[in-house]
Parts: sequence; C-alpha cells; structure tokens
Amino acid sequence: MSSTQCQTLQSPITSFREHRLGFAGSLKQAVATVFGAAFLWQERAAQRAHLATLGDHMLKDIGVTRVEADQEAAKPFWRP
Repeated sequence: MSSTQCQTLQSPITSFREHRLGFAGSLKQAVATVFGAAFLWQERAAQRAHLATLGDHMLKDIGVTRVEADQEAAKPFWRP
C-alpha cells in the first residue's frame, strides 16, 4: 500500500477523532460556563445578604447609603 493510500484510509478516523475532541471541548466549556454562572450567582446572593446586615456606620465607611444598600440587597441574584 502506498503512503497516499495509507493517509486516505486514516483520514476519516482522524477526522472523527478531531470532531469528537472538538465536541468534548465544547461540552467542557459549556459545563464550565454553567458552573461559573452558578458560582457567581451564589457569591452575589451572599454578598447582598451580607450588605443588608451592615450597620449605618459601616455603610458610611464604604460610601453607601442605607437606601442604596437596601436597593442592592433587594435585587435578585441573577441581576448584576
């Protein structure tokens, strides 16, 4: 069998592997995106809950009014 024929026979297998690896990479990226969003939402919810517990003197230290803190704490976790 010549070198050209060998490459022709391997080409569909190589193409399938590349396609499969591309799909696996896409799947990993999708899973990472979902987990990243979940982590962000959890962190955002925790920060907003903590903000709601701060006293007026602590809010003043960080330059936030009580009204601003209450508005931020009232936002749903999915909203930036």
